[in-house]
Amino acid sequence: MPHLFAKRLRHKCSIDNRTFYPYAYAKMPKTIKTTVLRDNLSEALSEAKDDNILVITKHNRPINAIIDIDYLEDLLMLSNPKFMKTLEEARDDIKHKRLLTHEEVFGDLG
Repeated sequence: MPHLFAKRLRHKCSIDNRTFYPYAYAKMPKTIKTTVLRDNLSEALSEAKDDNILVITKHNRPINAIIDIDYLEDLLMLSNPKFMKTLEEARDDIKHKRLLTHEEVFGDLG
């Protein structure tokens, strides 16, 4: 399964002018055989929720994966250039203390 992990390392992201590989520090995903998955779907879904990714294998080769939906959303956001630009701008605003108070954002709600 190392080749699966190596493929993931090719996808890089940039935040604050720093390039990194999101999977570089991730642990190897757990695997489950298709035959085991068939009889243990509920447990497999729970495991994917806990570990973010569960790779499905057939004849010891990865064929698919079950991925936690929250983790998938995070990955999709990281691959969105508009989101990355907004994140960089927000971090710059925090760094330079360009912040709004609760009252400035919401006004008098009473």
